[in-house]
Amino acid sequence: MIKEMETMLQQESGASEQRIATFIHMKLTKGEADFTRAEWSRELQLELHNVSGDVARAMEYGLAVRKRPGRTDYKVFTILPERIQGPVDTDYPGFLGKTMSQLYGYFGNGRFTNLDAKRLAGDKGWKQMRENIGCLVRRRLIEQRKYSHNESEFCLSVNPQDWPVFFLPDDRKKDESARTYTGGSSYTGPAVSYAAAGV
Repeated sequence: MIKEMETMLQQESGASEQRIATFIHMKLTKGEADFTRAEWSRELQLELHNVSGDVARAMEYGLAVRKRPGRTDYKVFTILPERIQGPVDTDYPGFLGKTMSQLYGYFGNGRFTNLDAKRLAGDKGWKQMRENIGCLVRRRLIEQRKYSHNESEFCLSVNPQDWPVFFLPDDRKKDESARTYTGGSSYTGPAVSYAAAGV
């Protein structure tokens, strides 16, 4: 995990990812795994209300978990010895299940662009949809291929039949074969990179 954090620090990534890598690398080099939001705030000299997003994102990346589920000691987190491989279901909120069901209901296992998702969400719902898709990309529930700053293509990497925990209950028994979106992207240029997060 230390080497992975060093790589994360060297790569071009967002400010939140840099803070996550800095804090986790610092803790692991000290031989420590448990932490609180207050410690994160103190070590990185951040306002406490700004720390919650970083901690949530670290869990979305599969780097940390709450020390124990439920209310008891819920403010204490622990850094995992290895990053979670595959879809991350840790602290999975219900609103993401709603977004996954909405996307699956329209696009199925087909590819779609950020513009397709924007049309689905509408102007009023696009900001929240964009944030939710970013969370789902970090959790490896959606694959993202980024062509440019404003153009990305996505595809759900899980379905309700094999991964029901990530969807609303009503979608778990629906036939996937009837839910394949064939619209896809109109972009024909070369792919620039596969992004870990961002829409």
